[in-house]
Amino acid sequence: MTQTTLSMDDTSRVIDALRTRFPAIGGPRKDDICYATQNRQDAVKQLADECDVVLVVGSPNSSNSNRLRELAERMATPAYLIDGAEDLQRSWFDGVERIGITAGASARKCWCVA
Repeated sequence: MTQTTLSMDDTSRVIDALRTRFPAIGGPRKDDICYATQNRQDAVKQLADECDVVLVVGSPNSSNSNRLRELAERMATPAYLIDGAEDLQRSWFDGVERIGITAGASARKCWCVA
């Protein structure tokens, strides 16, 4: 069992390491995987590849939102987790042409419909 916000890539690495040590271990069934989380993570990877900076709207306490920010950063794209407009800093956008915006599962509804 793993946390739903753990990426499939990270989960696969853990399972591979466990299988090396315990060859008879069973892995997750396909219906055990949270595809909403995986789809969101895949979208962030693509967004990070196409943008100069990525903003993730969500709570700083949200594992899901933090994972999305970390994924963008792993793609060598600056990424920031924001919970509201007051969190934005002008310096983040110096020399930036394309901004990617995504939302974690914890994003407040008012942000998602704005």
